[in-house]
Amino acid sequence: MKRFTFTLFLFSLFFAAGCKDDENIPVSCEGIHFEYDGEHGPSHWAELCEGYATCDGSSQSPIDITGAVPDNTLAAINHTYTSSATHILNNGHTIQFTYDSGSSINLNGATFKLLQFHFHTASEHHVGGQSYPMEVHLVHKDDVICNPTETTTNIADKVLTK
Repeated sequence: MKRFTFTLFLFSLFFAAGCKDDENIPVSCEGIHFEYDGEHGPSHWAELCEGYATCDGSSQSPIDITGAVPDNTLAAINHTYTSSATHILNNGHTIQFTYDSGSSINLNGATFKLLQFHFHTASEHHVGGQSYPMEVHLVHKDDVICNPTETTTNIADKVLTK
C-alpha cells in the first residue's frame, strides 16, 4: 500500500508540473520576451500573452524559404525612402531603428509606410534550410489592407491581385 501511495504521489507531482495554467496568460504583452527555442520558443508564443494568441505557428516567423523561383510577371516594388532621424531601441531581441514618417513602398497601387527596421544575428529565417550571419527586416504597414485579424496569406493575396 505504501508503494502504491508513493507511486500515486509521484505521478500527481509529475502531472501537475506538466500542466500549464491557461488562466494566467497575461493580457498585456509589455515586458514579455519570446525566444527562438525552449520554453518561450515558437511552439509556446501563443501562450505568452493574449496579444500573441495568433502566433500559433500557422502564419509567423521563423520560416524556411524553399523552392522559390523567379517570377518576372510580378509587379516591381517601388520605393520612396527619405532621410530620417534615428530612434534606436534595444528591445531585448534586436536593435530597432524607428523611422520618421515619409518613407514608403508601393506595390500594385497600395502604399506601405516604413515604420522601422531591425537586424537579427544570426538570421531569423532560413533559405533552403540554411541560416545566415545576419538578416534585416524593414517593417512596413498599410492601414487599409493590413488588418490584424487577417493571415499573412490573405494580405499577400490582396496586394498581389490589387
